[in-house]
Amino acid sequence: MKPDRKLNPAAHSHKVAYLTFDDGPLNNSKKLLQLLNKHRVKATFFVIGNESPMAKRLYKLIAAQGHSIGNHTYSHKMSQIYVSKAVFLRDLYKMERLLWRLLGKRTQLLRFPGGSNNVFCSRRVMKSIAKELSGRGYVYFDWNIDSGDSQPPFPSPKQIVTKIVAESIHQSRIIILFHDFSNPTLVALPSVIRKLRRRGYRFGVLSKRSYNFQMPL
Repeated sequence: MKPDRKLNPAAHSHKVAYLTFDDGPLNNSKKLLQLLNKHRVKATFFVIGNESPMAKRLYKLIAAQGHSIGNHTYSHKMSQIYVSKAVFLRDLYKMERLLWRLLGKRTQLLRFPGGSNNVFCSRRVMKSIAKELSGRGYVYFDWNIDSGDSQPPFPSPKQIVTKIVAESIHQSRIIILFHDFSNPTLVALPSVIRKLRRRGYRFGVLSKRSYNFQMPL
């Protein structure tokens, strides 16, 4: 990943790490929240549709603890939602309505399943979706560090920590991709937080005004 050349990596006061967790809420989400609370870190959760009683409690807990929530579509079925703009938007708005029912507010933060440059969606369709959502006030976020926790062969906690630290060296703003379902991420997270803090990073949550990283469409 190319370094962020717009900012000075040596300026520690400007070094910000954004921890992001995709595909929850799941059983691990509560453990992630406990770890984040213990280390006094706020993060961003890009959530999908889960209407179990446990998940409904977790949506509310994420918001109540001051974390940021983003829309990651309701179904996350990449082979289906990227067929057309209309199909994608229908799935996205279903997730939006669920969050409204549970939290009484909508989010205009979005992460595309697979990222904005993925093999399931043609560039033509993705550009059309992105233009439509921009007109509706949505902002989408990719990542400039992938923990690698979602793809086999799945990394060990040590490998996750090593990869993140190595890729952060020349970047002063980092958006790190994790997944709620990853057990190695649960183990690695305390070390990731400690090592980034030692390197001068503070932790932030994504918002419409925060740093953003988007892959070229």
